[in-house]
Amino acid sequence: MKAGTFATTAAAETATTAGYDVALLRAIGEPLDTQTPILKSGTLSWVLGVKESLAAADLYWHVHAYVCRKQTSDCDTNVGTLVNDYVENTSNEFPTTGQGLGVQGGVVQLSSYMTADLAVLPGDRIVIEVGYVARNTSATTYTGTLWYGGTGSDLTVGIDATLRAGWFELSQDIYFPLYWVPGSTGGGGAFGEAAHWAATSGGVGNYSTPNLHSNVRFDGSSFTADGQTVASSQSYPVHDMDWSQVASGMTPHNPTLFVGGASGVRGNLTLAEVTQMTVVFGNACTPGGNVILSFLFQSSVATIDAKGHDLGCPAFFPGSYTLLSDLKGSQQIDVESGASLATNGYKVSTARFMGGAVQLGSSEFHLLASSTLPTVLFSTGWNIGTSKLFIEAPTALVGGPAFYDMIVSAGSSVTFPPDQTASSFNSISLGAGASLTLPAAATTTINGGSTACPAGLCGDGAATLRSDTPGVAASLVKTSTGAVTVNYWDIKDSAASGAVFTANNSIDSGNNTGWNFGSGSITATPTPTGTFTPTFTSTTTATNTRTITPTSPPTYTFTWTPTPTWTPTPTATPTPTTTPYKGHLDQLTFETDALIEASSVTGPAACTRLSGAANCATGTGCYRWNPPANGACAVVKSGFSNPELRVSYRMKLASVDGGVFETLEVAANGKATTVRVDTNNKLNLFVRGQGTACATGTATLLVDGTTWYRVEHRMSIGVNGVADVRLFANDNTQLDSLSCSANLGTTNLTRVVIGDNTTHGSATPDVVFDDVDIHDGTAWPGNVRWAPVLPLDAIPPQCSETPTGTAHGCSATALSACVNENPPSDGDTTTLSYSTANCTFAHAPLGVVPAPAIHAAETWLNAKRTSSSGILGRVLIPPGSAPNVSALGTFPTAYGDWIRTDQRNPFTGNAWTAPEIDNTSFGYARTSSLGSGRVTDVRWIVGYEL
Repeated sequence: MKAGTFATTAAAETATTAGYDVALLRAIGEPLDTQTPILKSGTLSWVLGVKESLAAADLYWHVHAYVCRKQTSDCDTNVGTLVNDYVENTSNEFPTTGQGLGVQGGVVQLSSYMTADLAVLPGDRIVIEVGYVARNTSATTYTGTLWYGGTGSDLTVGIDATLRAGWFELSQDIYFPLYWVPGSTGGGGAFGEAAHWAATSGGVGNYSTPNLHSNVRFDGSSFTADGQTVASSQSYPVHDMDWSQVASGMTPHNPTLFVGGASGVRGNLTLAEVTQMTVVFGNACTPGGNVILSFLFQSSVATIDAKGHDLGCPAFFPGSYTLLSDLKGSQQIDVESGASLATNGYKVSTARFMGGAVQLGSSEFHLLASSTLPTVLFSTGWNIGTSKLFIEAPTALVGGPAFYDMIVSAGSSVTFPPDQTASSFNSISLGAGASLTLPAAATTTINGGSTACPAGLCGDGAATLRSDTPGVAASLVKTSTGAVTVNYWDIKDSAASGAVFTANNSIDSGNNTGWNFGSGSITATPTPTGTFTPTFTSTTTATNTRTITPTSPPTYTFTWTPTPTWTPTPTATPTPTTTPYKGHLDQLTFETDALIEASSVTGPAACTRLSGAANCATGTGCYRWNPPANGACAVVKSGFSNPELRVSYRMKLASVDGGVFETLEVAANGKATTVRVDTNNKLNLFVRGQGTACATGTATLLVDGTTWYRVEHRMSIGVNGVADVRLFANDNTQLDSLSCSANLGTTNLTRVVIGDNTTHGSATPDVVFDDVDIHDGTAWPGNVRWAPVLPLDAIPPQCSETPTGTAHGCSATALSACVNENPPSDGDTTTLSYSTANCTFAHAPLGVVPAPAIHAAETWLNAKRTSSSGILGRVLIPPGSAPNVSALGTFPTAYGDWIRTDQRNPFTGNAWTAPEIDNTSFGYARTSSLGSGRVTDVRWIVGYEL
């Protein structure tokens, strides 16, 4: 129904017999692309524009629906009936003016007409015949009219039939094929170009653009030369994506899929072999950045056939998925709550795994090394089967109740979370130089043995066994009797039981029970250096002398260990990362800090927000604090009127120089709480006027200029007010917590300050802050993510500038035609002149953004003003007579980033829903004669919460 231009069809009747039937329209659907049967439990609904010529006509719906199999004519075979002559009687009569009219009761139940589910084949079509039944008995000529066609928004009941498009809807999802074809520009092009999409393989383009009901296919007729690229620079939601037939043509070509934005695949993903296609991930994939592969439907049941291609960016699976080949997600794989992944015997490889139900069977799971992210595995619902877990990263944190066989590669190190209560294995094998650190608070159980490790615990190559709490033995239990024998191990703080544990040619480093240190073993005497030269005596060989350097568990940014009584030579420390974490805004290439973007930042120049890489160790867009003595710095938000505030931020310490520094103050008419780090590098929580800390933390912070921490600080006012602080590692592992109660006043909180040290003396720190987020609610934020930046050149060309481009110095009505994106530059020619109207442009829906928790939206321009008075800009969301707009801001004198943010939550009410954001306007405004501005780039971005 929703196709082409609006049209009408009409038919008259003069019959004197009540119940006279008149047909108005026969609608034939597109070929189906599924063998899934049409379910009799489904429904059919519709709203169409209709009218009757006079009220006395008494015209009512008459609808018939069925499935046909097209062969040589329109419909050679009737496969089965869905709705058999549905008619209405004495209510829901056609209106006398053209307007939307729906089915009585809202839906028609297919079960009223179908006795069983209807089997269909690809290519079958749904046919709906619609007309009216005339219930008058007059010979007067009465006419029924029906509106059809159109591509606008959906018609609703009572709305003028000429304004919106009528529709039919089957409650069951139905999918249709779309084939990529070369089109007039060749085999390569942008994913969203309609010219490249046809209804059949090798067919005519401009059939349709992909949508949620499209199964997109790339085959031997899609490309004309090797290396042609399909570029996806934004999210295009589709159902299935299939590349498996790209080599099926007479002359196979090797195409490239360039992924520059979040993937919109909602169903099955099938790639071609690595020798038949190339998959490239662009700037969209950065450590902790945008999600390339995102299956967003919780009810999805889908397959993944990646053919060995690396998914490239973190992959999130919220539905039920089955592998048809090996899966590699070198950055991260998340199986979300309520979801499942069946490995189906195939291998899974990733550097980070989070999540629930995984049916492993006999599969191998490889935990890889990453140059940018700590290697972590947290399993909460694995069905381990007879699987094998290979630890191939230098360091790995492994959490979960049960695993089958774990093989720790040579030189790799494994630890467990501090709160692990128990874990079990079928077997554990340690390679040469491997290290295993067991949790002291948990029992580690070995239940059996494997072909490669029959005893259940194996290793013959200078491996290390430790407890995560020096001096406290970790329990290691073998559930079956027998003998466990290892060689050349260094063992400390291990309580073994359930079998005979023997360590030959090994080092007893102390506090061990249940171990028999046999032939060639010694008892170590720790020294400050941790390096010593033991002598091994054998009954069959002469005395040997060799140097052994025992190693301790490596230092992670997400674990902490009290200082041991001796210091062994440590293994290499993993490079700390700036990975964004759940519960906060991600770091971007430009700083958004959506909730404080429009606020002033005051204080000495050394304290204010900096943007140059030379002034901030992490690059552009962060806060760096190196204050003068007793100097207040960086008031980031003021003018509150709240009984409680919560502030979250990240920080890293470049130097402290024996002094103290403060990171945050929440002031309420003289009452305040302050977080600072003392000379022992531990967090302190102060109340204003108090000479000593009201609470002191236990965790020691690293002052290395590279380790990121996150702080959450809450203050709730009152005579018995409460302030508390939580300290997290960068991966969201909680390291410390502080809390105290004091008289914090009963007047509302008024401001948030970064780095006010007027109360507690001078300091000479160098501290970097990032991702400052302020909340005035009673809860911390959830999992807030930023959608991929949407460039103007990715917006469909029908989205034109309003007012027209010519009125603002542009030479075309489409803004994207006169504001050239980067690259290339437009050569400093686009001028946006003064006008009393807002210069706005619409944007396409962002399918990656779920509803209903959108917190902020930004317009990001590369712009400058062309006169001293400048030009103003702002965000307008949503449009209408009273749009919600951000504060006006003046363009800079030279080309540079101009960013304006409009936020909805928590300061201005509830978050937006996706429909409120999608297809709305945003832009820049001249509210008075302030000259003109020039623009070379336009971007748009939203922050949303999962």
